[in-house]
This record gives sequence, structure tokens and C-alpha cells, in this order.
Amino acid sequence: MNSEMGVYFLGQTDTRYFQLICEEILPFYGFQIDLYENRKLSSEVLTKWKIKDPFEAEKNMGFIESKVRIKIRAEILTDSFSLRGGYAYNCFLEIENVGYKDNQYTVIPNCEEFQEYAQMIVDHLREKFIRYT
Repeated sequence: MNSEMGVYFLGQTDTRYFQLICEEILPFYGFQIDLYENRKLSSEVLTKWKIKDPFEAEKNMGFIESKVRIKIRAEILTDSFSLRGGYAYNCFLEIENVGYKDNQYTVIPNCEEFQEYAQMIVDHLREKFIRYT
């Protein structure tokens, strides 16, 4: 997927490990899980907003506060059911970065520091999803 849009492909996992991986990795980076949502063909984990200090580039754009939220979406591979592990999922991470400027929160344009921050989280999740496939 497109990392410019804040969407990253994480890899595949199965029913057993999707929630466990999210519950292990997201708190490691200071995120609290706010919502689990299960649909017919997908599952989602959404975090609460995490307040952070703006990166230097974000400060230079005039943002005085910033916050980040992550959604991990698992799309079921319909022909993948196994008695051993349930369904297999293709997993994606969406990351939102908003900042406070001019008396309102707005989406912050990507900067190199934020891309590195997001990539660190993505790489850690990818490592876990690979381990459990």
C-alpha cells in the first residue's frame, strides 16, 4: 500500500495471533487500544489518540501540539480457513498524525521524522506477523 497516505502493508497472520500481536506491540509504543471491531470479512483494532510533542519539522510548520492514532485492519483471506489457526489475514496499518494550529486540529503533512517514527512501528509489527505465519 501507500506509505505516503499513512497506510502500510504489515504481512499476514492468523486469527490466533492478530489480536495478541496488537496487544503486545501497540502498548510498547505508548498506544492504548480503544476499540476492537469484527466484521464478516475483516477485523480492526483502533487506538486512542496519543498526545506527543511535535517533531522539529512540525514545529517549524506552526504546530504547537500533535497527536497520533493507529488503526490495524486485518482482511480475511476467504479460502484460508484452518482448524489449527482459523482464518489467515492480510494486515494493514493506518496512522493518522494531526496537529493543533490556528485554533484547530488538522492533518500534519508528512515529514521525515514522522515517517521514521511510523516506519519503526511498522517494522516491529512486520517482524511479529512474519514470526507467526
